[in-house]
Amino acid sequence: MTAVLSQELQTWLDIATEAALAAGAVLQQHWGNLTQIQEKGRSGDLVTEADKAAEAAVMAVMGRHLPGHHSILAEESGQQGDRQAQFQWAIDPLDGTTNYTHLYPFCSVSIGLLAAGEPVLGVIYDPIHNDLFRGAMGLGATLNRQPISVSTTSQLSQSLLVTGFAYDRRETVDNNYAEFCHFTHLTQGVK
Repeated sequence: MTAVLSQELQTWLDIATEAALAAGAVLQQHWGNLTQIQEKGRSGDLVTEADKAAEAAVMAVMGRHLPGHHSILAEESGQQGDRQAQFQWAIDPLDGTTNYTHLYPFCSVSIGLLAAGEPVLGVIYDPIHNDLFRGAMGLGATLNRQPISVSTTSQLSQSLLVTGFAYDRRETVDNNYAEFCHFTHLTQGVK
């Protein structure tokens, strides 16, 4: 990665952070105050006024700062700009809508950047616990701006695994249920 791209990544990481924090503020305001909960198509695939308002907050920040050669794929509003653009942002303004609607406090704003189809940057903001995860290629990863790294645990028997399951888990045979049942016997647990 060139020094120029590294400098651009830092700038874009800061823009994504601003956008995630703006969306998180919206989600904090809507927490426990939803009036419109709808299914988008599949059973359990929900959308609320909080999703839409949080996405609008992200898009406002991105619109102010990003150059025109960037495109955006946002969960609620879809593709904006050229899908073949060198830089494409992927935005989920409320990752964990089902948790959010049930007041289960595990959800986030998720923003990522692909450069020529490769992931190079990500920001995850948990507005309930006020945890901000940031990372970019060559720049490391942080939690609340403090460096983090992967676990040093090398044995499954000493591990705790965490997962979630996709919305199509009812329709697809390859839903990972069997694998995670197996892992519960090899690890200290699966959350």
